[in-house]
Amino acid sequence: MTRPGLWRRAELRLALVAGLTNGFAWISGMPFGYYATMAVIAVMADTYGGSLALGRQRVLGTIVGGLIVITFYDGLAGLPFPVGIALALGLQRLLGGLFGWKAGYKVGGMVIVMGWLVHNDQLAQWLPLRLAWTVFGVIVALLSLRLLWPATAVARSQEGWGALLRSLAPLLDGAAAAVSRPGMPVMMPALAAARRELMGLRAALPALRDELGGASRPHPALDLLAAIDECCSRLLGLVQGVQRRLPQDFTGDMQTLHLAEAELLASLARRMEQWGQALASPRGLQVQPFEPPPRWLASEALLEDPAINRMALVRLQHLAARHQLCRQAIAAVQRTERLWLERGAPLS
Repeated sequence: MTRPGLWRRAELRLALVAGLTNGFAWISGMPFGYYATMAVIAVMADTYGGSLALGRQRVLGTIVGGLIVITFYDGLAGLPFPVGIALALGLQRLLGGLFGWKAGYKVGGMVIVMGWLVHNDQLAQWLPLRLAWTVFGVIVALLSLRLLWPATAVARSQEGWGALLRSLAPLLDGAAAAVSRPGMPVMMPALAAARRELMGLRAALPALRDELGGASRPHPALDLLAAIDECCSRLLGLVQGVQRRLPQDFTGDMQTLHLAEAELLASLARRMEQWGQALASPRGLQVQPFEPPPRWLASEALLEDPAINRMALVRLQHLAARHQLCRQAIAAVQRTERLWLERGAPLS
């Protein structure tokens, strides 16, 4: 029995699919069947969307590399070997950069080198078979990600963004406590971890875009995730701003303002919990549009009171900065919810 922590499903799936592909290639009796196994190993990423992008690049790189080696091997036969292969590899790298390939140009380079040095007397047979086996390996890898322990970028992204939203709630609660009670600092390690999580989710967006088929036009789900991304960034900035500008005066009107800030932060925390639950629900977000707490709305009038201007300049600057961050967070939450309520289910 597989022990937790020793093997993951992704590793077992890769080993199983690569083994079956290699066995099929051997049974078929067709030459160069190992290219199918190589394609499976190279293409199978953590998600279907990531593998789709890698598979597309591998196939296109094989095609472009094959066309270059066919053209250059005969066309530059009069040039010295180092010059000819250097020109061919340079063209492959140039095309890879123009197409934005991260892996395809390497595959094309290997096709050029192997075709030029090893299979130059059998290019007409080797190139079609290599391409066919590569396409077969890519298809097998994609099917395994759909059918065998499915791993899709949509599900991974939905789970990741939900976890990030839920992790924002304790951060906002901590910021509310820091604003309402002196001597309560915000937990900076948790804030840094949330930022790293946000960066990881941003890095996974290209795989999600490929999976949703947003190449020709933006998918509505990507617009919603962009809004959620902006909102999370605003809220993390709000927590960090509170940490850097902790209030020091807890008397009179200043205490009223701080309590209003704390109530707003607590209400935003409860909202993030609802958002995290809504991402896992097929019904989407089922709430009334966000409105700031009444105490926060009432505190806006206090900021126009001339008596506030008599406080120390540094404290006044800190108060203004925190309120500006709060307003930006409110606007981001309301903008995201309008889009979300129109969209319905977030990722479909």
